[in-house]
Amino acid sequence: GNGKSHSHSKITEFYVAKKRYHKLTGTYRIIGFFFLLPAILFYSYFAVIPVFRSVILSFHEWDGFSPRSIIGLQNYIEALIIDPTFITAIRNSVYIATVSTFFSVITGIILAWLLLFIPGKIGGVCRTVIFSPSMLPAIITALVFSFVYEPEVGILNNILEFLNLDSLKTAW
Repeated sequence: GNGKSHSHSKITEFYVAKKRYHKLTGTYRIIGFFFLLPAILFYSYFAVIPVFRSVILSFHEWDGFSPRSIIGLQNYIEALIIDPTFITAIRNSVYIATVSTFFSVITGIILAWLLLFIPGKIGGVCRTVIFSPSMLPAIITALVFSFVYEPEVGILNNILEFLNLDSLKTAW
């Protein structure tokens, strides 16, 4: 009977640990969501909301000064049927987007493949020169945050000190 109760307690411990793990991951998800919330709000305010406002505005007649009046689909009908310049502009935009994307992807793949065959130090220098611009945003972001979190003169600790929250100051 001893081995049976021992295995039963192991199973119980496993389920307790599993329950604790799920509770912990749920807490981390909630905390993660709150860390993402400012970025979501910023993106919504400056990207998503203007798109919806533009769609709503497309159903109105408005010169920017007088009151708006709802005209339904008339703007779309005029753009698609009456204005041949609009159709040409859409066609040209799609063509340019497709062609430029195709050629930039093909060019990038060919250059990356060719870089594999440049030997020695010259190849390393070429790869560094070509890859460096893609690393600059990450490096700049890291430098900015190192200034924000710097323990002595960093802006975060200075803000906490200004708000009389000296107890929260730390070497981030």
